[in-house]
Amino acid sequence: MKQLKFVVAILILLQCTEVVAQVHTQTVKGRIVDKDSQAPLWGANIIVVNSDPFIGVAADSMGYFKLPQVPVGRQTFMISYLGYNDVIVPEMIVTTGKELVLNIGMEEMVTRISEVVISGDRDKHNALNGMSTVSSRSFQVEETGRYAACINDPARMAQSFAGVACNGDMSNEIIVRGNSPRGLLWRLEGIEIPNPNHFPNGQGDSGGGVSIFSNNMLSNSDFFSGAFAAEYGNALSGVFDINLRKGNAGKRETTFQLGVLGTEISAEGPISRKHRSSYLISYRYSTLDWLYAIGLKVAGNIVPKYQDMSYNFYFPTGKTGSFNIWGIGGLSGTGNDAIKDSAKWEKFRDRFAYDERHRMFSTGVTRTYLFKGNKTYLKSIASFSNERNTTDEDTLNYQYQFVPIYNDTFNYNDLRFSVMLNHKANSRNLFRFGLIETVKFHNLSIFDLNRETGKYDIFLEENGNTQLHQAYLQWQYKPGVRVTINSGVHGWQFALNNDYSVEPRVGLRWQLNNLQALSIGGGLHSRVETVSNYLYRIYREDSTQYQPNLSVKCTKAAHIVAGYDLQLSEYMRLKAELYYQHLYDIPVQDSTSFAAVNYVGGLADFELVNNGTGRNYGVELTLERFLNKGYYYLFTTSLFESKYTGGDKIERNTFFNNRYVFNALGGKEFKVGREKNNSLSFNGRIIWKGGNMVTPIDLEKSKEHGREVLVEGAEFTEQSPDYIRLDIGISYRKNNQKWAWILSADAQNVTNRLNIYSSYYDNSTRRIEHNYNLGIVPILRFQVEF
Repeated sequence: MKQLKFVVAILILLQCTEVVAQVHTQTVKGRIVDKDSQAPLWGANIIVVNSDPFIGVAADSMGYFKLPQVPVGRQTFMISYLGYNDVIVPEMIVTTGKELVLNIGMEEMVTRISEVVISGDRDKHNALNGMSTVSSRSFQVEETGRYAACINDPARMAQSFAGVACNGDMSNEIIVRGNSPRGLLWRLEGIEIPNPNHFPNGQGDSGGGVSIFSNNMLSNSDFFSGAFAAEYGNALSGVFDINLRKGNAGKRETTFQLGVLGTEISAEGPISRKHRSSYLISYRYSTLDWLYAIGLKVAGNIVPKYQDMSYNFYFPTGKTGSFNIWGIGGLSGTGNDAIKDSAKWEKFRDRFAYDERHRMFSTGVTRTYLFKGNKTYLKSIASFSNERNTTDEDTLNYQYQFVPIYNDTFNYNDLRFSVMLNHKANSRNLFRFGLIETVKFHNLSIFDLNRETGKYDIFLEENGNTQLHQAYLQWQYKPGVRVTINSGVHGWQFALNNDYSVEPRVGLRWQLNNLQALSIGGGLHSRVETVSNYLYRIYREDSTQYQPNLSVKCTKAAHIVAGYDLQLSEYMRLKAELYYQHLYDIPVQDSTSFAAVNYVGGLADFELVNNGTGRNYGVELTLERFLNKGYYYLFTTSLFESKYTGGDKIERNTFFNNRYVFNALGGKEFKVGREKNNSLSFNGRIIWKGGNMVTPIDLEKSKEHGREVLVEGAEFTEQSPDYIRLDIGISYRKNNQKWAWILSADAQNVTNRLNIYSSYYDNSTRRIEHNYNLGIVPILRFQVEF
């Protein structure tokens, strides 16, 4: 809190010393295309709403436009074109530090009537991907920084959406409708990528402590929480479909950022102004590591180290289409050293050393080719991804020599090839066909010291490859101006064990009138396990090994969702969704309560069978006021149940059955300065959810046996205490003549509430003790744009 008061004092001082009385302006430019065919819309008009004097321009033959001298601050843009629905892009930030680039997709009218649906930021239930019908939402990059304590992270931002819950403070893992975070799919530039987060929590985890994504690199993107469109395969619970923005093709710009979580620099500009080619590149290094190096141990003796880099090079050509060379990667690691003085050894952990290292990298080339006639385009992607996670555990002997006691290495190299053909037959019919081929190379090992024999047990030692084949077909049909039907099918086959699935998908949206809409969607979905889960070895009594889970199938789910949307006003909407998910073929352990749906990441060290089932059902409500006149708010409520039946045929709660989640966030933005060129923002967020379901500890039996003993037959019957967290943030933006800077301070868990993360029996105290989530976390950031 002292840090926040200090920042407020600085902001007041800055305001008092403001002497320049000048209205600052900036250039706004971009491109306008047909949303379905990607054909440029020559002559489309874009204006700055309520501009005085009037500011507007028409797009050229390639769809490009340029609006000079747009006043800084929040501006709303309106785009119109004969035969197309108008598009409104409201409340975009125009700053002196960087030109604003807008890429606009317009939807052709089915019939020539007046505007029916307001597009843009005010209709966020419409994803950028028009093939999606329900449980979808687009989001702006600016929201990842505006929402309190989201620290520019798309996953932490999504924790405020309906149907989404966090899994604690130390990771950005998200629980979607009671499903394990392992069911989440990450896509970048239209193709699957490994988990894009530092410090993941085991095999198959989809989250981590810090996102590798830089918000300086991202463009508007989509998030889906159920009943996905047919092109999204290998996803069970949710989908992040992330897009990178292109660099400024006309001007060189730089952003420098210094914050608690990282020191970052990004640069962009033209490669060739004549051909509109550009570059965009960003690099970040852990500020905590810098501070530790100069003796400031902000995070204690265990310091998380990480660095990451992203890039996007864009080359449009006249005859062969446009090319993007893109990439994202990160390195992270942490651990603790053993005490190299036996006189100070009081407990075993004093002589114990732990080290974990993580690496993620994905790069690709994307070609988009628009055929003659402007009705069909082909999008081809070739990518390479690497994901490597290692853990080393060692102990010191009395000669101060390290004795390895455990090591695991999981190294994956994936080659992916994707081809998508998109054909717009007319304003009513859109077809999309795609093929995805993945070649998965793996080098895996697990060694564990057997203290009885003094030798190492080998549970995994594999080096090889396999393939995942995918194909999909989609059709969007608009029988009338108010009805849209999306249908399709996705199929895949996994070569490692010949598992396969054919998954039909369908969705319908009916616009009842200008204010109300009904929607329904459903389909089958699944996600393949990590290769290590299939190849794990188990020892028999005669010390021979076998791989019991090689033929295990993946978990599958049938989703059905019904939704209702009500536009309460031009800037406010209410959304409700009902959903039911039937899960089947869940890997479980025979005759026990274990099921794969209950863990975040890791491996099963016993035999699994596909005898488990599950069901998730609930209702979600969203009340949202979009940013207008300087303020916004979002209230979401999720009431749900998440159940499963294990190998013992008993239905139980899943670990993630929180039962209720409430989110409330909002903020107010003030124009400040003599000419109102600058802005001062206050934001807040509260998260209140039910605790995870756990198995209670039998205290008396634990005392009797001197170790933790759980209550037999009571698996996942006890709910942990409610998780409640209040976040706040303050931000000041100063626009100078040619550059701008931002100073912000957020506080996660500002009340310092100790939310329970897990519980355990401590034999030294003979009591049940608790591990807690983080207390108050101050997040300071200073950014310069020029």
